[in-house]
Amino acid sequence: MKRISRLLLMLICTTLLTSAAACTPSTSEPHYHKYVDGKCEGCGKADINYKPHEHSYVNGKCSCGATDPNYKPPHEHSYVSGKCSCGESDPAYESLLAKVESQRNELKTHKGKISKYSSSDAEILLFQRYTANIGSSVWGAPTTTPSLDHPRLLINSSMLPEVRKSLAAGDKQAIAFAELLASTLPNDGILGAAYDHGTNPTVSTNNVHNLDYEYLEIIQAKALGYLAYSDSYYGYQAIYYMKNFLKSLDIVKMASDQCRDYGYVMFTAA
Repeated sequence: MKRISRLLLMLICTTLLTSAAACTPSTSEPHYHKYVDGKCEGCGKADINYKPHEHSYVNGKCSCGATDPNYKPPHEHSYVSGKCSCGESDPAYESLLAKVESQRNELKTHKGKISKYSSSDAEILLFQRYTANIGSSVWGAPTTTPSLDHPRLLINSSMLPEVRKSLAAGDKQAIAFAELLASTLPNDGILGAAYDHGTNPTVSTNNVHNLDYEYLEIIQAKALGYLAYSDSYYGYQAIYYMKNFLKSLDIVKMASDQCRDYGYVMFTAA
């Protein structure tokens, strides 16, 4: 009897202990899945809603930022003397050549006009009057041997490496030159009609001309671009613009000394 009572007591105690343990609140927090690429970082459970990202490239880039390893950018033409390395011809170069040839033919038709002047013309007589007393005693021959270079030559082949280095420096001067080189002249370099350059537009100063030094700066840049980059496109541009500039220049009624301006234009043309 005592043994049965003891077993019954033990059973009651065990039941009470189990119930007490079940009623004890849990101190651990609930687990929340954190999925990365379809798997939870904590427990490794797979995300049933996960769909792997498929790259969709546009111009070598995906919206996720990935780069297409097989992307090759489209070829951009880089013309030198009217030709790209791919063999394509520059249509602008072909158009310029046609203009130069047309200009050349135009000048040929006017070439005969030069021979119309004779010693009876007023211009020739005036020149003879002012030069009649000029003899060898006034301006004798130079005592030094002139350079083998052209007397108006500012750049020779030995200077070109340093010139190219300066143009590639990326400083303000190089940037300014690049802008001039990329410029085009209005009306192919033909100057507009001469006009009065007086400060007061209502009062004539008899300073009427159409000389534009900005035109000459662009022409000079084209000539230098031809030398520096060995690109005949710039050379043809310089020649074409300069001839149009010369045939339209009108500084006869310039108020200041025209000789300096004529000289600068002639220097640029040379």
